[in-house]
Amino acid sequence: MKTLYLMRHAKSSWSDPALTDRERPLNPRGLRNAPEMGRRLAERGPLPQRVVSSPARRARDTARAVLEAAGVDTTLIEIDERLYFDGVGGWQSVVEACDEAVDCLLVVGHNPDFSHFVRELSGSLPVGGRVDLPTASLARFELTGHWSRLQSSRIQRIELDWPKKRQTVKPVG
Repeated sequence: MKTLYLMRHAKSSWSDPALTDRERPLNPRGLRNAPEMGRRLAERGPLPQRVVSSPARRARDTARAVLEAAGVDTTLIEIDERLYFDGVGGWQSVVEACDEAVDCLLVVGHNPDFSHFVRELSGSLPVGGRVDLPTASLARFELTGHWSRLQSSRIQRIELDWPKKRQTVKPVG
């Protein structure tokens, strides 16, 4: 069984217009929510063995805060350009490139690609009528199969969690 965590970065700040999009930090809410999601991840387990983040500061800071709160070594964080608005294909290629020896992977990036990828993997997952999942959302997929053949893997369980709400969905069949 493999566990795939997909995460949208926590809420970012727009307070400094001089910063580029890649440089925007987390705002106070994001600084609270990211560690909270890390604690929730640690409660349920398993803990990630590999972590891949978008190069944007808000995504890197989210990954770091989640890992610190979960008690996971932050040196696991790898940066991958494909997670910076490269579409669903970027997310999929990051997951499919994962070493098969890794049983638990965490990927942190941005919307709309995050929400689209979660929906694609889940088969149009209902999320209370929302088109986009909120900031700091964490999707957990338990699957059998291989990272390199993600689309043909069988999803056993899906959990969605975000700071204000939890929703669990079990696929049929």
